[in-house]
Amino acid sequence: MREAAAAEAPGLPAPLARLPLPLGRAHPLGLLPGPEPEPAMAVADALREGSGWSAAEPWGAWARPGDSRLRLPLPAEAAGTALRVYLEIQAPAEPAVFLLRAGREGGPAPVALRQETGAAERLFAMLTVPAGGAGDLVVAIDSAYAAAIGAAQVGLCSLMVCRADDHAARLDYLESRALARLP
Repeated sequence: MREAAAAEAPGLPAPLARLPLPLGRAHPLGLLPGPEPEPAMAVADALREGSGWSAAEPWGAWARPGDSRLRLPLPAEAAGTALRVYLEIQAPAEPAVFLLRAGREGGPAPVALRQETGAAERLFAMLTVPAGGAGDLVVAIDSAYAAAIGAAQVGLCSLMVCRADDHAARLDYLESRALARLP
């Protein structure tokens, strides 16, 4: 009897579906230091979706050719506004060419950006997602292009999404990620 009732009850949504992430906050995608669990550790794991991801490393995670997506549940404040998606990318040891797509579920067609990198280059990519749609933000990484020239993977280090007009969040993110490596 109890088993039948449990089978009829709807399952709980994915953890991130219950916790929309605020706009303007950087999300590292690698292993975070420290022995104590932190919410950012769970977020880093939950954002990566699909079977194309390698295990997280301290700097980030490799998106292998195949199904590699990031899914970000958006807060209510994101409805009806254009968004900027920033990705910190680690190129493989060889030059790479890959395609990034970003869009909202139920919204306009995803925007796409063809990206070329030098060998082992660290760079930032930015996509502007138009207003429309109320679903999650989904970013797909298509590194099939990379496989054609010998590179097997593209690495992602961090992600930040903000309103397109939030200049302070954009500057904070880019400075925090780029200036951390200055001598």
